[in-house]
Amino acid sequence: MLNLGNYIITTGTFDPPTRKGHLNNLVQAHKITGKKIMVLPNYNPGHKKPFASFTERVSMLKKLFKQHPFIHVRTFQKRVDSKLRQLTNQSAQYTEMYKMIIKENKLLPGQRLGLLTGEDNAANVLKSLKENNMLKKIKLYVTKRPGYELSDEIIKQYREVGAEIKILPEVSDASSSVVRKSITEGTTFKKISILSKSVAKYMTKHHLYKKLIK
Repeated sequence: MLNLGNYIITTGTFDPPTRKGHLNNLVQAHKITGKKIMVLPNYNPGHKKPFASFTERVSMLKKLFKQHPFIHVRTFQKRVDSKLRQLTNQSAQYTEMYKMIIKENKLLPGQRLGLLTGEDNAANVLKSLKENNMLKKIKLYVTKRPGYELSDEIIKQYREVGAEIKILPEVSDASSSVVRKSITEGTTFKKISILSKSVAKYMTKHHLYKKLIK
């Protein structure tokens, strides 16, 4: 049983995970908060079908975070997938997962579960948390993203009903979609600078993302 007050949780498909995007943002969150990071890759994201399997994505994450002992990869979602797949809304899936994590672990009185999300998804997360009466159990860390803005009005609105929100500066917007786009353009894995060498090597060894290679 974990003391969840020591962790920030982040979720995503990580298809594939990136050095300049995912890793750098998690390292920043750790430096600012002093908390460990729990990464929960989606087993069966309802909004899109991953190009890499769950096992492959978990393996890539572990290689990416190998030198960062404060980042832990957990495969919690696989056990609850049958329940989560009934929820078509991604934010609703995440909220149900947060409930399960709190139920199975330890959250001391006065503690909140830390969640990390991008600015592009923050409003949806807050809406889902409110609908499920979880605003007072969560502290939301929001990483700024170019082209998106969580307005002061929305922040004030949710803070007035119990939300705790902290905005983190953007480190890098090098997302998985940038990697996939580079692959479709013919760039080899080892030349995609936002990938770590270990992840690029794994992708090459296991012949991943073949459907994207023209």
